[in-house]
Amino acid sequence: MDLWILHADTPYRMYREKRSFSDPALHVHADTLRPCDRTVMCFAFWADKRESDEVAWQSCLSMYEDATEKLKNAPCHVIFSIEDARILSGQTRGRLARLRRRGIRILTPFWSGCNRFGGAHDTDTGLTPDGQRLCTDAMTLGMLLDVSHASRRSFDDMAEIARGVRMPLLATHSNFFAVTPHSRNLTDAEALTIAGSGGVIGLSLVPAHTGGAPDVSALFAHIDHGIALGIGDALAVGGDFDGTDALAASLHDAGDLAKVLLPAMTARYGEDFTQRFFYGNALERLGAYLLQSKDK
Repeated sequence: MDLWILHADTPYRMYREKRSFSDPALHVHADTLRPCDRTVMCFAFWADKRESDEVAWQSCLSMYEDATEKLKNAPCHVIFSIEDARILSGQTRGRLARLRRRGIRILTPFWSGCNRFGGAHDTDTGLTPDGQRLCTDAMTLGMLLDVSHASRRSFDDMAEIARGVRMPLLATHSNFFAVTPHSRNLTDAEALTIAGSGGVIGLSLVPAHTGGAPDVSALFAHIDHGIALGIGDALAVGGDFDGTDALAASLHDAGDLAKVLLPAMTARYGEDFTQRFFYGNALERLGAYLLQSKDK
């Protein structure tokens, strides 16, 4: 099995809880990935809301050093992202360039509430002028914008910027609002915009986003909806591993993707669709942007 997971907060837990990548307490650890033939992991550095912007910036740098050391022998290709751009503070361009040189490939500008760049899903605020510059600069540097956690207005603003530079948008861990009406989930129009840009929608495994059914069947309702919209080839594994206390009840860690989700999806959707969901769609749509040398 090949596997591409678009969002895991594992570096945060390794750093804060002083865990190694072999620690089975993590949702994603080395043993969960070893059964896979090819694996790509998108690991996020989350800016802790309890810290000031500047302290959170320093924490993210320390988290990066910690993660690069602990993941150097990981059985996967590693891609890094930043979740909540407030850490860039008043030195946006310089810090963006610094992160890009260190291999940061994905930028999730928001988490909750408002920051200097705009508003998250729980607000009605779009991008500020600083946010417009941030997103333009990030994409100019070759980073992809992640609309997960963005408000409806921020999404529209980010989509316009992506169209202008002809780069794909992605939602690394979001589902469909029409199936589960949660502010973190995408409207059909947003989902079609992402797919039309050449991007992907990584489906979240958080029960609040799937609809809370006691097994993976809740996820199937979102997959079915994506297929009905004609964008089944833009769906992928999102996850939100190590960023939530609860996953779909039959999934305990990333290893259960192969043990539980893979056979269930293969039985329902067939082998070809399932393999593309697990790996092929992300590779085809994002590979040219994300699978490249660190120092472009």
